[in-house]
Amino acid sequence: WLWPHQQPSPLSALRLSPNRKRQQVALCYLLGAAALAALAYVLRHTGWGLWLLYPAVSCLFVAVSYGLMGAQGFQKLANGRHSLASTLCLVPYTLMAYLNSHYWLRNKALIVPVMDGAYLGSIRADVPHDMAMLDLCAELPCYQPSVQYVAQPMLDLIAPSAEDLRLAVQQLEVLQKSGKVFVCCALGYSRSASVVLAWLMYTHRAQTLQDAMAIVQKARPQIVLSTAHIQSIQESLS
Repeated sequence: WLWPHQQPSPLSALRLSPNRKRQQVALCYLLGAAALAALAYVLRHTGWGLWLLYPAVSCLFVAVSYGLMGAQGFQKLANGRHSLASTLCLVPYTLMAYLNSHYWLRNKALIVPVMDGAYLGSIRADVPHDMAMLDLCAELPCYQPSVQYVAQPMLDLIAPSAEDLRLAVQQLEVLQKSGKVFVCCALGYSRSASVVLAWLMYTHRAQTLQDAMAIVQKARPQIVLSTAHIQSIQESLS
Protein backbone atom coordinates (compact mmCIF):
# COMPACT_ATOMS: atom_id res chain seq x y z
CA TRP A 1 0.00 0.00 0.00
CA LEU A 2 2.88 2.36 0.75
CA TRP A 3 4.68 1.63 -2.51
CA PRO A 4 2.07 0.80 -5.19
CA HIS A 5 3.27 -0.24 -8.65
CA GLN A 6 0.79 1.74 -10.74
CA GLN A 7 0.42 4.95 -8.71
CA PRO A 8 2.53 7.37 -6.71
CA SER A 9 2.98 6.41 -3.07
CA PRO A 10 0.20 7.79 -0.86
CA LEU A 11 3.00 9.31 1.20
CA SER A 12 3.37 11.87 -1.60
CA ALA A 13 -0.05 13.27 -0.61
CA LEU A 14 0.64 13.17 3.13
CA ARG A 15 -0.59 16.37 4.74
CA LEU A 16 -3.20 17.25 7.33
CA SER A 17 -6.38 18.31 5.61
CA PRO A 18 -7.63 21.80 6.57
CA ASN A 19 -11.16 20.71 5.59
CA ARG A 20 -13.20 20.53 8.79
CA LYS A 21 -15.63 17.93 7.41
CA ARG A 22 -12.75 15.66 6.42
CA GLN A 23 -11.27 16.03 9.89
CA GLN A 24 -14.60 15.08 11.47
CA VAL A 25 -15.02 11.98 9.30
CA ALA A 26 -11.40 10.97 9.96
CA LEU A 27 -11.96 11.32 13.70
CA CYS A 28 -15.10 9.15 13.54
CA TYR A 29 -13.23 6.36 11.76
CA LEU A 30 -10.26 6.73 14.11
CA LEU A 31 -12.54 6.35 17.13
CA GLY A 32 -14.16 3.35 15.46
CA ALA A 33 -10.76 1.76 14.90
CA ALA A 34 -9.82 2.36 18.54
CA ALA A 35 -13.10 0.89 19.80
CA LEU A 36 -12.74 -2.23 17.64
CA ALA A 37 -9.11 -2.69 18.71
CA ALA A 38 -10.09 -2.34 22.39
CA LEU A 39 -12.91 -4.87 21.95
CA ALA A 40 -10.51 -7.24 20.20
CA TYR A 41 -8.20 -7.01 23.20
CA VAL A 42 -11.01 -7.63 25.68
CA LEU A 43 -12.22 -10.66 23.71
CA ARG A 44 -8.75 -11.95 22.79
CA HIS A 45 -9.28 -15.24 24.66
CA THR A 46 -12.55 -16.12 22.95
CA GLY A 47 -10.92 -17.48 19.80
CA TRP A 48 -12.61 -14.99 17.48
CA GLY A 49 -12.10 -11.68 19.23
CA LEU A 50 -8.83 -10.94 17.44
CA TRP A 51 -10.68 -10.97 14.10
CA LEU A 52 -11.98 -7.57 15.16
CA LEU A 53 -8.50 -6.24 14.45
CA TYR A 54 -9.26 -6.59 10.73
CA PRO A 55 -12.11 -4.03 10.66
CA ALA A 56 -10.07 -1.92 13.11
CA VAL A 57 -7.20 -1.74 10.63
CA SER A 58 -9.67 -1.06 7.80
CA CYS A 59 -11.18 1.87 9.73
CA LEU A 60 -7.68 3.15 10.44
CA PHE A 61 -6.84 3.18 6.73
CA VAL A 62 -10.03 5.12 5.99
CA ALA A 63 -9.26 7.59 8.79
CA VAL A 64 -5.77 8.17 7.40
CA SER A 65 -7.17 8.68 3.90
CA TYR A 66 -9.71 11.25 5.04
CA GLY A 67 -7.39 13.06 7.41
CA LEU A 68 -4.10 13.01 5.55
CA MET A 69 -4.16 11.64 1.99
CA GLY A 70 -7.52 12.26 0.40
CA ALA A 71 -8.93 9.98 -2.30
CA GLN A 72 -5.40 8.88 -3.22
CA GLY A 73 -5.36 6.76 -0.06
CA PHE A 74 -7.98 4.43 -1.57
CA GLN A 75 -5.65 3.73 -4.54
CA LYS A 76 -8.28 3.44 -7.26
CA LEU A 77 -6.62 2.51 -10.54
CA ALA A 78 -7.37 3.61 -14.09
CA ASN A 79 -9.22 0.32 -14.73
CA GLY A 80 -11.74 1.00 -11.95
CA ARG A 81 -10.28 -1.47 -9.45
CA HIS A 82 -8.31 -0.74 -6.29
CA SER A 83 -4.73 -1.84 -5.82
CA LEU A 84 -4.35 -5.31 -4.31
CA ALA A 85 -3.00 -3.91 -1.06
CA SER A 86 -5.85 -1.41 -0.74
CA THR A 87 -8.43 -4.07 -1.59
CA LEU A 88 -7.14 -6.41 1.12
CA CYS A 89 -6.86 -3.69 3.75
CA LEU A 90 -10.32 -2.29 3.08
CA VAL A 91 -12.44 -5.45 2.76
CA PRO A 92 -14.51 -4.80 5.95
CA TYR A 93 -15.03 -1.14 5.03
CA THR A 94 -15.88 -1.95 1.41
CA LEU A 95 -18.44 -4.53 2.55
CA MET A 96 -20.11 -1.95 4.78
CA ALA A 97 -20.03 0.62 1.96
CA TYR A 98 -21.82 -1.86 -0.34
CA LEU A 99 -24.43 -2.63 2.31
CA ASN A 100 -24.94 1.09 2.89
CA SER A 101 -25.47 1.71 -0.83
CA HIS A 102 -27.95 -1.18 -1.03
CA TYR A 103 -29.90 0.31 1.86
CA TRP A 104 -30.12 3.85 0.47
CA LEU A 105 -30.83 2.69 -3.09
CA ARG A 106 -33.53 0.16 -2.31
CA ASN A 107 -36.39 0.62 -4.80
CA LYS A 108 -34.48 3.49 -6.44
CA ALA A 109 -33.21 3.71 -10.02
CA LEU A 110 -29.47 3.12 -10.30
CA ILE A 111 -29.12 5.18 -13.48
CA VAL A 112 -31.29 8.05 -14.79
CA PRO A 113 -31.05 10.33 -17.86
CA VAL A 114 -30.52 14.02 -17.17
CA MET A 115 -30.02 15.90 -20.44
CA ASP A 116 -28.29 15.60 -23.83
CA GLY A 117 -26.86 12.15 -23.26
CA ALA A 118 -25.69 12.78 -19.69
CA TYR A 119 -26.78 10.16 -17.17
CA LEU A 120 -26.50 10.16 -13.39
CA GLY A 121 -26.50 7.38 -10.82
CA SER A 122 -24.74 4.70 -8.79
CA ILE A 123 -21.56 2.85 -9.64
CA ARG A 124 -23.57 -0.34 -9.06
CA ALA A 125 -25.70 0.28 -12.17
CA ASP A 126 -25.51 -2.01 -15.20
CA VAL A 127 -24.10 0.33 -17.83
CA PRO A 128 -24.25 -0.39 -21.57
CA HIS A 129 -20.80 -1.23 -22.84
CA ASP A 130 -20.88 1.61 -25.38
CA MET A 131 -21.79 4.28 -22.80
CA ALA A 132 -18.82 6.26 -21.47
CA MET A 133 -18.32 6.40 -17.71
CA LEU A 134 -17.02 9.14 -15.44
CA ASP A 135 -16.43 7.41 -12.10
CA LEU A 136 -16.16 9.71 -9.08
CA CYS A 137 -16.39 7.00 -6.41
CA ALA A 138 -13.15 6.52 -4.44
CA GLU A 139 -14.38 3.84 -2.05
CA LEU A 140 -16.10 1.29 -4.32
CA PRO A 141 -14.51 -0.48 -7.29
CA CYS A 142 -15.99 -0.51 -10.76
CA TYR A 143 -16.05 -4.10 -12.01
CA GLN A 144 -17.56 -3.37 -15.44
CA PRO A 145 -15.96 -0.22 -16.82
CA SER A 146 -17.11 0.84 -20.26
CA VAL A 147 -14.87 1.18 -23.30
CA GLN A 148 -14.45 4.86 -22.48
CA TYR A 149 -13.86 4.91 -18.75
CA VAL A 150 -12.36 7.72 -16.68
CA ALA A 151 -11.84 7.51 -12.93
CA GLN A 152 -11.59 10.72 -10.96
CA PRO A 153 -12.02 9.50 -7.37
CA MET A 154 -13.53 11.84 -4.79
CA LEU A 155 -14.14 11.25 -1.10
CA ASP A 156 -17.62 10.29 0.07
CA LEU A 157 -19.47 12.76 2.34
CA ILE A 158 -17.10 15.57 1.31
CA ALA A 159 -17.99 18.38 -1.07
CA PRO A 160 -15.64 18.26 -4.10
CA SER A 161 -13.25 21.18 -4.41
CA ALA A 162 -13.83 23.74 -7.13
CA GLU A 163 -10.72 22.46 -8.93
CA ASP A 164 -11.97 18.85 -8.81
CA LEU A 165 -15.30 19.99 -10.25
CA ARG A 166 -13.61 21.89 -13.08
CA LEU A 167 -11.55 18.83 -13.99
CA ALA A 168 -14.60 16.54 -13.84
CA VAL A 169 -16.64 18.91 -16.02
CA GLN A 170 -13.82 18.96 -18.58
CA GLN A 171 -13.73 15.16 -18.57
CA LEU A 172 -17.50 15.03 -18.97
CA GLU A 173 -17.37 17.44 -21.90
CA VAL A 174 -14.77 15.31 -23.68
CA LEU A 175 -16.68 12.07 -23.08
CA GLN A 176 -20.03 13.60 -24.03
CA LYS A 177 -18.79 14.44 -27.52
CA SER A 178 -18.59 10.70 -28.24
CA GLY A 179 -22.15 9.97 -27.13
CA LYS A 180 -23.84 9.05 -23.85
CA VAL A 181 -21.96 9.52 -20.58
CA PHE A 182 -22.77 8.03 -17.18
CA VAL A 183 -21.56 10.11 -14.23
CA CYS A 184 -21.55 7.98 -11.11
CA CYS A 185 -20.56 7.79 -7.46
CA ALA A 186 -21.74 5.44 -4.70
CA LEU A 187 -25.37 6.59 -4.73
CA GLY A 188 -25.62 9.23 -7.42
CA TYR A 189 -26.86 11.71 -4.83
CA SER A 190 -24.00 14.15 -4.13
CA ARG A 191 -20.62 13.89 -5.88
CA SER A 192 -21.96 12.98 -9.30
CA ALA A 193 -24.91 15.36 -8.90
CA SER A 194 -22.48 18.21 -8.15
CA VAL A 195 -20.52 17.49 -11.32
CA VAL A 196 -23.64 17.32 -13.49
CA LEU A 197 -24.92 20.58 -11.99
CA ALA A 198 -21.62 22.32 -12.69
CA TRP A 199 -21.62 20.88 -16.23
CA LEU A 200 -25.15 22.14 -16.94
CA MET A 201 -24.14 25.65 -15.96
CA TYR A 202 -20.69 25.55 -17.57
CA THR A 203 -22.20 24.57 -20.92
CA HIS A 204 -25.08 27.06 -20.53
CA ARG A 205 -27.67 24.31 -20.64
CA ALA A 206 -28.93 25.98 -17.47
CA GLN A 207 -28.66 29.72 -16.96
CA THR A 208 -28.82 29.70 -13.17
CA LEU A 209 -28.06 27.28 -10.38
CA GLN A 210 -31.78 27.11 -9.61
CA ASP A 211 -32.48 26.03 -13.20
CA ALA A 212 -29.75 23.39 -13.01
CA MET A 213 -31.08 22.13 -9.68
CA ALA A 214 -34.57 21.80 -11.14
CA ILE A 215 -33.23 19.73 -14.06
CA VAL A 216 -31.21 17.39 -11.86
CA GLN A 217 -33.89 17.04 -9.17
CA LYS A 218 -36.44 16.11 -11.80
CA ALA A 219 -34.16 13.28 -12.90
CA ARG A 220 -32.93 12.34 -9.41
CA PRO A 221 -35.20 13.73 -6.65
CA GLN A 222 -33.04 12.16 -3.93
CA ILE A 223 -29.97 14.35 -4.51
CA VAL A 224 -28.34 15.67 -1.32
CA LEU A 225 -26.25 18.83 -1.61
CA SER A 226 -24.89 20.77 1.34
CA THR A 227 -24.00 24.43 1.45
CA ALA A 228 -20.39 23.38 0.83
CA HIS A 229 -21.42 21.56 -2.37
CA ILE A 230 -23.26 24.62 -3.65
CA GLN A 231 -20.34 26.88 -2.81
CA SER A 232 -17.88 24.62 -4.65
CA ILE A 233 -20.13 24.55 -7.71
CA GLN A 234 -20.30 28.34 -7.76
CA GLU A 235 -16.55 28.68 -7.27
CA SER A 236 -15.86 26.19 -10.06
CA LEU A 237 -17.64 28.49 -12.52
CA SER A 238 -15.86 31.68 -11.51
